[in-house]
Amino acid sequence: MDFTNYTLFIPVIGIIGILAAFTIYQAVKKQPDGSKEMQDIAASIHEGAMAFLFREYKVLAVFIIIVAVLMIFAPGLGIKTASAFIFGAVSSVLAGFFGMSAATKANVRTSEAARSSGLAKALSVSYNGGAVMGLSVASFGLFGVGLLFILLGSPENAQYINGFAMGASSIALFSRVGGGIYTKAADVGADLVGKVEAGIPEDDPRNPGVIADNVGDNVGDIAGMGADIFESYVGSIIATIAIAATAAAATVSTLAPSLSEEAGRSALMLTPLMFATLGLIASLIGVFSMKIKRQHKLLEQCTNDRNHLLRIAYVSVGIWIFIILWCILTGTAYGQEESETVSKKRIYDMANILDIAYADQAEGVIADYQDQYHLDIVVVTTEDAQGKTATAYADDFYDTGSFGQGSDKDGILFLIDMDNRELVFSTGGRAIRIFTDQRIDSMLDNVYEGASQGDYTASVKAFLTDVDRYCKAGIPNGQYNYDTETGKISVLIHCNRE
Repeated sequence: MDFTNYTLFIPVIGIIGILAAFTIYQAVKKQPDGSKEMQDIAASIHEGAMAFLFREYKVLAVFIIIVAVLMIFAPGLGIKTASAFIFGAVSSVLAGFFGMSAATKANVRTSEAARSSGLAKALSVSYNGGAVMGLSVASFGLFGVGLLFILLGSPENAQYINGFAMGASSIALFSRVGGGIYTKAADVGADLVGKVEAGIPEDDPRNPGVIADNVGDNVGDIAGMGADIFESYVGSIIATIAIAATAAAATVSTLAPSLSEEAGRSALMLTPLMFATLGLIASLIGVFSMKIKRQHKLLEQCTNDRNHLLRIAYVSVGIWIFIILWCILTGTAYGQEESETVSKKRIYDMANILDIAYADQAEGVIADYQDQYHLDIVVVTTEDAQGKTATAYADDFYDTGSFGQGSDKDGILFLIDMDNRELVFSTGGRAIRIFTDQRIDSMLDNVYEGASQGDYTASVKAFLTDVDRYCKAGIPNGQYNYDTETGKISVLIHCNRE
């Protein structure tokens, strides 16, 4: 299955979100900004906040460059990780810059809207001002991760995308801490000078420290918080991609049973990006819906009736709680059904080389053998051995897939490895004694007959026939069990026990 069309769609939605944020920013700037005195105070706050950002970003630029150079020469990282690291840092900076610009412009315009037009207009302006930061964080994050996924989205290269998250984390670390220190220092300083020394009220315009305090509120609670949210947003997406890229083949087959291993892994890696894309689309619809409400003057009517507004909030929260609970309950039920189905599944045709009708029939045969012989029986085909030998891949698939019956994990796995062009068996527990080296050699001869002609379904039939035959024959003479705790040696029980 080709997921190229889906991946190209992701950064496009990110660009649309950025354009939407810019459009809203321009709309906020067009709002009246009050009297000359209000404009002067707002200009001072804006100038102070942007000066802090530029100074902070200059220092961070040096740090980012040094770390990126070290990454280039670090084993396992290289130029790809370093490039993603710089890209993540720049994306975080841009999101913070646009959000800060919009917030400092929206502050005074919200005050003027409240003074001249009332609460409804003030809510509208402030909502748009905050929407710029929210959309910038989601859009720049989605665009950055989506673009890197197009370039480095294969399981072999997905590790390099981690650099984007690290770049975002570096900006968040300094912005959150630096902005927080500044805002607390300015707040305490303004209070000491104003309330303690001069005896004037807090946030009094006669206190010059109030400007610094307001600057600190912007850099700490907007730019710093925005960078923190950006880091969490992209970090959660990239972490999920990394889990999917490194998941065991059995896990991939369990989560995407209808796809080949390669297609299933790609689908799982793409899943968090698709959820994030849908989330951004929903956010854009939400912002647009607020505009429709304002046009129909529903917002003004609601704000004139506090109880009516609270009822709307309660209903909205109730709907979301119902949706979440429904998803959890139905998801749990589905998961239980899926778990039961997966627990019975023992044929993993990830290379798509087996006859589908026979594979379904063989599941029933394997289930009967499992009940009769008390052994787990698994058949696996793969086109990608993940750089492992066929034997190592088979052993890992058996172990990570939690196969095997009883405490000793009794069972046998038959692997058709199209990557290494090998057929191998992996045994565990009591099956090691049943399927001796001599019997394994005989089984290999039988399964190779069909494989040599390209009939891999015949190989599976031969495998199941041999399993039935040798389990009925039982453990050959001379097979013993040695108890490491007691030192006793005893004959193993027969395979086809009742």
